Amino acid sequence: MNSQFILLQQVEFGRMNTDLVLSRLDATGKILPGGVRLGTEKGEFPRYVQKVTNKANKPDGFIIVGETNFAGANGTTDLFLIRTNQAGEALWARRYGNPTTTETGVCVIQLPDKGFAAVGLSKEANKTGVYVVRTDYDGNPVWNRVFFDESGFAQGSFLEFLPNISRGGLYVVGTARMNSKNADVLVMNLDPAKGSVVWANRYWHGEAMSESGLCIRQVKMPKAPGLAITGTINGTDEFTFVVGSGGASVWGNRYAVPESRLNPVGVVPADAEGKNLLVGGTFLKGREKAAFYHRVNASNGAHDICQTYRWDTAQIVLHDLKATFRDGFTSIGFYQGTNDTYVLHTNQTLMTPNNCPPQKIEVK
Repeated sequence: MNSQFILLQQVEFGRMNTDLVLSRLDATGKILPGGVRLGTEKGEFPRYVQKVTNKANKPDGFIIVGETNFAGANGTTDLFLIRTNQAGEALWARRYGNPTTTETGVCVIQLPDKGFAAVGLSKEANKTGVYVVRTDYDGNPVWNRVFFDESGFAQGSFLEFLPNISRGGLYVVGTARMNSKNADVLVMNLDPAKGSVVWANRYWHGEAMSESGLCIRQVKMPKAPGLAITGTINGTDEFTFVVGSGGASVWGNRYAVPESRLNPVGVVPADAEGKNLLVGGTFLKGREKAAFYHRVNASNGAHDICQTYRWDTAQIVLHDLKATFRDGFTSIGFYQGTNDTYVLHTNQTLMTPNNCPPQKIEVK
């Protein structure tokens, strides 16, 4: 699987059983022959796929994270990792978790020592915590931790690693509840060697609101790398902000469209120089659901442009956003109702093929 695009899909077979399929896409988005089906008889729910490199920094396949089907005591699930070669064939598959609790996996990254870190949640009794697993290159556990918030509810959504940080460097973004109605964005800096917490901060835009953190990415800053984070406010508006490696806030903005909802899922640098950020997600207005890309200035959050992408009358829900600076931006989601896979690829100027023309919307 040496082509430009790799597609991870979930396929159902029978009641409550699912497998995952890795496929290649050509430059036009067409699925090529030779997709590989992975999974066990108990079924898995895949969430995220990441490219893998070996110790010589050569491409060496892929790592997939998700959760197992309901197979544990009392219908519990485990976080799973599946490692494949370049052809998509499984090399190993591991489960991580406690038989009496529920663990899920939503994101995995490879660290400089070539091991992996995965994040999700762990649920037991009346509380839910951020679940982080650290493994070596072969999937053997190095450590795993559950981080409970005093509110009783916290969950992880995404991971990022910053090199050359004096303390920590493994960053987790997620959500921590304030009360039964409101929540804050949670960001933690962990020691990748031991899993200990260097610092943990909550971020919010205003009082009596519910903020959720969904994605965190490295961003260039004048003195040292920082972190760009995106999420939602009250499930209706985009909340994007930048912090330094030590957690100090640089800027934070709320972006809204009247009588509409912006539900972001990812943020990436919009150019190699780090001047701008691109946020992708789902735009909702009435019964309409479309993909949106929103570009902002990385230094101060100034709004640049926001565009929506539609396919006839289909309702589109996005899951993830990736950037390849020379080739543009790629996001993946599904058509609500049919559950068919939706892949959107644009060039650097955010233009798409003629069969998926962009339409501008105003963000304030």
